Amino acid sequence: MAKPTRGSDREAAANACVDYLRNDPPRLKRILREAAGLLDDVAQVLTDARRPTESKQVHLIAKLVRGAALLPAGLAAAGLKKVIEKVLAPRD
Repeated sequence: MAKPTRGSDREAAANACVDYLRNDPPRLKRILREAAGLLDDVAQVLTDARRPTESKQVHLIAKLVRGAALLPAGLAAAGLKKVIEKVLAPRD
């Protein structure tokens, strides 16, 4: 049997958090809004550092996260799980 990797441990932990937050919609939405605000701040720092391409990318992610906060908790959680799958999944 294969030994669990750190990536799979991270993915499992992130999925557990999303599962928990699905049952606490106000908290999920608050976290998403706050994360979007932080991403906007990062985008502004990138603009100040004369990195316009990266700034636009981070700003787009902020818009997506803010949009997820408008969705019902179940849909927002499903979207987060998809992001987790793409970003944290162990790579072969």
